Amino acid sequence: MTEIKVVTFDVGGTLAKGGLNEKLYLSKVTSYLRKQGFDVSLEECSRATANGLEELSRRRKDNLEMSFEEFCSKVLQDLGITPTEELLEHILSLYFDCFKQAERRGIKRVLVELSESYELGVISNSMSLAPRRFLEQSGLEGYFKAILVSGEVGYRKPHPEIFKRALEKLGANPEEVVHVGNSLEEDVKGAKGAGMYSVLITPEAIEEADIEPDLAVPSIREVPKAIEDIGRLQEFKELLGERCALCSARGVCFYKVEPEGGEEIDNYLPLCPGCRKETLMGRLPRLRKHGKYRAVYRRAWLELHKPKRI
Repeated sequence: MTEIKVVTFDVGGTLAKGGLNEKLYLSKVTSYLRKQGFDVSLEECSRATANGLEELSRRRKDNLEMSFEEFCSKVLQDLGITPTEELLEHILSLYFDCFKQAERRGIKRVLVELSESYELGVISNSMSLAPRRFLEQSGLEGYFKAILVSGEVGYRKPHPEIFKRALEKLGANPEEVVHVGNSLEEDVKGAKGAGMYSVLITPEAIEEADIEPDLAVPSIREVPKAIEDIGRLQEFKELLGERCALCSARGVCFYKVEPEGGEEIDNYLPLCPGCRKETLMGRLPRLRKHGKYRAVYRRAWLELHKPKRI
């Protein structure tokens, strides 16, 4: 049985929701530069920022990252302005003013529960330190032993280097770690490439993909239970399969049919996030093109077992 010792999280889209108001940010930066005596227009500032984003995109194709200071310096130089510490610090403050994030519902309860049994860490993609700032301002920073942001590391998920450095800081082996995120490409591919387990948070079933998470759940609130199941993952998959019992989609988690029915393997059912959500709401999951069960069989099965919220 696998012993999990560490759980790491993505931030944007996983622990937090929200993002940058780009129009407001560009407007504030232009206004600030003009007040400092620089003759720049909004159009010129937008063009220079777009040029900087193109270079950032080229670097990110190799899963490399630049810091916000480096990015901002390139934008200022494109405008014919010499970057200074004062300019960079103020523009960063404007960026944070325009970057609004809020906790996803249920986050604190999940972190409290997991922190009782596991070390926790963060592995997040951002050229700025917005993820670290969000954790500090929301009072969540103290739950994490290590916080790695791509803008500080120079590599972004799914590059193995950022995961390797997280493992070093956490003092853990890859097979002892579960990474939780909302991106197949960044979180699942990155974690599995580093030898870690992965849990994907997604509201829908996963269609055919080149890479699949070890487990998939529809909300952050189901993560603790999914991590518990990692220890029995091989047993579950060998006996129950790796596809949703109702629609045959890939990317599942295993749920008790009867919450009080014991831990026997035949009391569990593999469900994809989409079908899990629909059964919780008392609805019969819709038939998908790739479903392998007849509708009449599914109706009979649900009537017999009636999956409940656990």
